[in-house]
Amino acid sequence: MVESKNILRIWAALGVLALAPGIAAAPRERGPRVESHRIVIELLPAVHGLRASDEMTLSGKTNELYFYLNKSFSVQSVHVNGREVGFRFDTAPDLSSKTLRADHTAAEFRRAGRLRVMAGPRRARTVRVTYTGELREEPAVSQFSREYIADQTAGIISETGSFLAPDSFWYPRGDEEMSRFSVETLGPAGYESVSDGGRRLHEIRDGKLAVRWENPHPADGLYLQAAPYVVSEGESGGIKVYTYFFPGGDELAALYMEKSKQYLAFYSDLLGPYPYEKFAVVENFFETGYGMPSWTLLGRTVVRLPFIPDTSLPHEICHNWWGNGVFVDYALGNWCEGLTALCADYLLQKRRAPGGDADYRRQVLRDYASYVRGNNDIPLAAFRERDNPASRAVGYGKSLMVFHDLERRVGEKAFFSGLRLLAGQWKFRRASWLDVLAVFEKLGGPQPAAFYRQWVARSGAPLLRLEGARLEEEAGRTALNFALRQEGAPYELSVPLTIVTPGGTLERTVPLATARGEFRIVLDQRPLRLEIDPQNHLFRRLFPEEIPPSIAKVLGAERPLIVWQADSAAAERFRSAAEQLDKNRTALVRSAVPGDSAERRDRAFVLVGGGIFPGEWTSLLQPVWKRIPLAPGPAEDPALCTVTTLVHPDNPDLAVLVLNAGARANLEAVVRKLPHYGKYSYLAFIGETNIAKGIWDVTASPLIVSFATMKYEEGTDIRKKE
Repeated sequence: MVESKNILRIWAALGVLALAPGIAAAPRERGPRVESHRIVIELLPAVHGLRASDEMTLSGKTNELYFYLNKSFSVQSVHVNGREVGFRFDTAPDLSSKTLRADHTAAEFRRAGRLRVMAGPRRARTVRVTYTGELREEPAVSQFSREYIADQTAGIISETGSFLAPDSFWYPRGDEEMSRFSVETLGPAGYESVSDGGRRLHEIRDGKLAVRWENPHPADGLYLQAAPYVVSEGESGGIKVYTYFFPGGDELAALYMEKSKQYLAFYSDLLGPYPYEKFAVVENFFETGYGMPSWTLLGRTVVRLPFIPDTSLPHEICHNWWGNGVFVDYALGNWCEGLTALCADYLLQKRRAPGGDADYRRQVLRDYASYVRGNNDIPLAAFRERDNPASRAVGYGKSLMVFHDLERRVGEKAFFSGLRLLAGQWKFRRASWLDVLAVFEKLGGPQPAAFYRQWVARSGAPLLRLEGARLEEEAGRTALNFALRQEGAPYELSVPLTIVTPGGTLERTVPLATARGEFRIVLDQRPLRLEIDPQNHLFRRLFPEEIPPSIAKVLGAERPLIVWQADSAAAERFRSAAEQLDKNRTALVRSAVPGDSAERRDRAFVLVGGGIFPGEWTSLLQPVWKRIPLAPGPAEDPALCTVTTLVHPDNPDLAVLVLNAGARANLEAVVRKLPHYGKYSYLAFIGETNIAKGIWDVTASPLIVSFATMKYEEGTDIRKKE
């Protein structure tokens, strides 16, 4: 099997890598490669402290013997091959000579000091570092949603709980990409720890709880979590299943235990054997939604949301195949989020409801249109992780659609056979986009270099226009003629289309690899309607007419205008909500509704108020409010808050969002929840409880033409008017 590094050389010769940002240059210094870590750590929650040692086994050649460790720690001793040696710990190292891997950032190393070991590097086989320190980086107040990741801490030890991420450098790190890990924790009785792999030890020792976790497989870093948990244990198909919940979470623990068993069985059947010996669901003391090798860490609020057991949980379980089973070679971009979303969120919605797959794809395209513009678009080759709605729309949404395109090309059966091959051949190794594509090439998929250049190395999306649709009579049959035009540099596409006739619906696919293609389809019946990509199989730019107004379309707009009703007794509440909505501090915030001005015409905007809005807005909003399905009781409740979107009255490419709050509405809570509801056109809340939500129907599209009244040889040009 060709290794990833050799594939990079092959594609470099083909000119692929010149198009792929983020590829790390060869390092100017070669540090030690740590083959395995054997960590023993005592957690001291009352004082935020730790006492630890890490015995590292090295592999390969190294020019210098140095490691990175949290710069606030104190190193007690260093042993090389069992012999104590000298060392120097620089807490303000010059990292200018260090070339970062594609999955590292300079900001990550701000916590790191450099530990230089005074010993001959070429003879070193084991290095044991003993150290002490404190970790008390308090989690910031976070907002966790499908669009945003939570603000996080890299490391904290406390009586409430302890969270240690690789970014905190809580253990020494060399220049290795993958290592094997064993970690033994010692903490107060009842202070349970969880980490990667299988549990090998769980005992009380001198009044303290000792727990050891071992992962015999290489991983790209180690997380450790500990807290006063209640632990439950189960088993599914030979896999140990654990739940770690805070006291009082018995019902949740039982629910997550059963759901974990269900989805472990489902994905083992779909993707091949589960890569690890255990899976654990762990409740966190701050808001997260993380997936680590063999466990997931869900925040206290997140884990209690009713939809999480059938959405986020299967997503995180699936990550044990993609991202935590087959690891990502980030040099060519992060492919695992899109593939996990396809195998989890998308596939499950497809199976739960007829048409659920088309609805999911449609929402992916709407999110991309709402959040991604020229100034924040990136190619998939540059995506590492989501940190805002635009990066999510690319790294999750566009990536999912790229994998869907692969599935369309090879067929569903071959596609999932390819996934099982990928999971088996690349298990516990780093794979790049090109490695993934090479698996599917063997199953009849596209040539990897060309596919990579089009969908991964290139930013943006195709924009299709339907032109010149006309009918001709031909020997008693009907010829349908039309053209498709691509804006900008053309993509190579297989464009699906639907022809509606009196006798039924015909599905066709036409190839389009040039800026403009002309097509002629002869039919036995006169068509009633032609629809281009009605099921949204293509990753493409939607037209404004194809996108209903939504919360995402407004909040994702560039520099929106936010206005609040000042002539009200609740003016201070409205002002506070307006400022809360300006999360990124990029909006213009006003205290009066703008008139018909250039400022209003060029911006999406938000109205925050209650009751009667001034001027034209009352007549604009009343018909829209009436479309929200509310019973008479809630409609009259002073705790009611409605969130309504509508097409911008002066610019159909934009949208307006209106928060209409009753006298006792919990406006702060509603605003806080909005990022969870980005795809919706309207919402209604009583207090913090959502009682109604929906998406306005879309009935028009420039990619649909009706022939109901068109005569033969009569053409229609539906190009967008400039």
